[in-house]
Amino acid sequence: MIANTPNIITTPNIITPNIIEMNRENRVRTVSCHDCTKASVCPAYSAGAGLKAGDSGAPVHRNVRAGQNIYDAGDTFSGLYMVKSGFFKSSFIDYNGILQVTDFFFPGEIFGFDGIDGGHHKAILEALDIGSVCKIPLTLDGRRAGVLWNADTLVVLLQAASESISRDREMMYVLGKLSASRRFASFLLDISRRMAKSGFDPDAFRLCMSRNDIGNNLCLAVETVSRLINQFQSQGIIRVVRRDLRIIDRRKLEAVAEREFETEHLIGKAS
Repeated sequence: MIANTPNIITTPNIITPNIIEMNRENRVRTVSCHDCTKASVCPAYSAGAGLKAGDSGAPVHRNVRAGQNIYDAGDTFSGLYMVKSGFFKSSFIDYNGILQVTDFFFPGEIFGFDGIDGGHHKAILEALDIGSVCKIPLTLDGRRAGVLWNADTLVVLLQAASESISRDREMMYVLGKLSASRRFASFLLDISRRMAKSGFDPDAFRLCMSRNDIGNNLCLAVETVSRLINQFQSQGIIRVVRRDLRIIDRRKLEAVAEREFETEHLIGKAS
């Protein structure tokens, strides 16, 4: 039985998070695409590779502090954003004044698609820690500050948009069909997958979002999130030191996420 599977990985006493040290100064400057560490995954690279820093249409690099908004709901759409470092969350406030966290973004990912429909952003995009983004100037006629996007660039952009749509669809299934423990397990596996895609260790990362944000995103009470973290730890599935998390037994974590009948046997009911 999966419940009797021994721990696969032995964790060190100190968990080293995937955190890129950032300059604490908040500033805005233009950068050359040639010098960008995310050029290989940036949809603007092929269109902007010939642009120099300061040229019209060149991406604008911006360092941000924790709690700083990249844009607010209602702001006019003027481009997309590539995460160079740090972690970000999107949320919106409904007509009753209740805030709902809708997604998190990691290094190498793109956000800002919510502003394309109608020309104004619907979400609030906030930095969860010190980080940096690269704004890719874009108009809604398919031009990038006067520079036409080529076919290769548009394909990469469409792939990023498709991934965003797929995450939204998967989240609808998670919230509508899964128990609390399966939601949380799926949440951790999703972060792991996205960190790996960005070139980071998929088994060790920092939960820069608060437990309140996690609970809000998964439609769980913060007490349930805390209880699940403790239960997953007691079963040797994860280890958490402050906000640094390491996946100890990926097979158990996948079993919790995928099979409801295993969940109760592994960790008991959490909802």
